[in-house]
Amino acid sequence: MTLNERQISICEDMGLATNYDALTDQQKKCIVRIEELLQYLDNKYDTTFNYLGYKEAFAPVYQKETLEAYSDEFSEYEYTTLTVEKNGSFIDDYPFQFVKRIVRPDFMEYMQENLDMKFKVYVIYGRTDIKDVSKINKETLSGTTEVTCTAFVEQSEDMSVSEIGDAIAEWYRSLGIYGNTTVIAINSETFDEITYDNYESIREKKNLDRYLLCKVSKSGNAKID
Repeated sequence: MTLNERQISICEDMGLATNYDALTDQQKKCIVRIEELLQYLDNKYDTTFNYLGYKEAFAPVYQKETLEAYSDEFSEYEYTTLTVEKNGSFIDDYPFQFVKRIVRPDFMEYMQENLDMKFKVYVIYGRTDIKDVSKINKETLSGTTEVTCTAFVEQSEDMSVSEIGDAIAEWYRSLGIYGNTTVIAINSETFDEITYDNYESIREKKNLDRYLLCKVSKSGNAKID
């Protein structure tokens, strides 16, 4: 067997031999399986996926077989998780990557227009009922999509929990989506430091606590803690 270019690249990144015959039996099994899963995504979405990570199923801790990969249309930070269920079926969240590209800038624009505050927001979880990625837009999100975010706001003396919470709830309702957003108030220096790369580590390192949590149900009801 000869490895293809994608498999060779994966082996190089993992520090493995790039000759199939030089791999161990376990390595051969993994590199073949990874390619099978990548091809599944390639064919399903008519694009090319790039490998990020792979975990085999592990019964003792009920770990499902998973692949992390990103398509040529996205960056490695916008990766898709493909999960293999016990019955052998596949579940992936690729459509939600398109949702992220809509909701993240929309959140910041909405907050700027309605509160005149600086926000940075990162989508940390979500799901959508829309399967056809060509049909994902602001109009089709209504009633179909759940979005959970972490948002950072630059701290000021005149900040109001209720005002910010109400604005976030109205943002959810404006798109017809549901979910929750955790808001963390930080000083301007830390605010400037935060990026998609480091927001989780900065939050942990600096022991940043939430300022508020806004939950919006599918029916549009909001709860602000």
